[in-house]
Amino acid sequence: MALHKIFQTLNLSVFLLFFTAISSHAADATFSWTPNTESVSGYKIHYGTSSHNYTFVVDAGLPKAVNGSIVATVSGLQEGQTYYFSATAYTATEESDYSVEVVYTVGTPAPIIKRIILK
Repeated sequence: MALHKIFQTLNLSVFLLFFTAISSHAADATFSWTPNTESVSGYKIHYGTSSHNYTFVVDAGLPKAVNGSIVATVSGLQEGQTYYFSATAYTATEESDYSVEVVYTVGTPAPIIKRIILK
């Protein structure tokens, strides 16, 4: 069965964005989501500076859920820059389609996405 049919939902939210103490004003974006009920090898957060053009990826692996949520952080984001984020789930042989895109400009309040459906 194709991976896009196996992974039905991935809840993803940006729940905390903060500035680190780096002179270039780099920021972190921390994401939280409910783990898939299907067996997965891990999750990735893809991002870039233009819509649907993800030039960077953070492999969150398969961390243990804490209070029912998986957490991953994207570091090194630049103040004032707009970023576009999307998540995928993967197994050893397949990767899901991208989730719905989350747009965030560093230095503005973080968006909250309650539920993202992976097609």
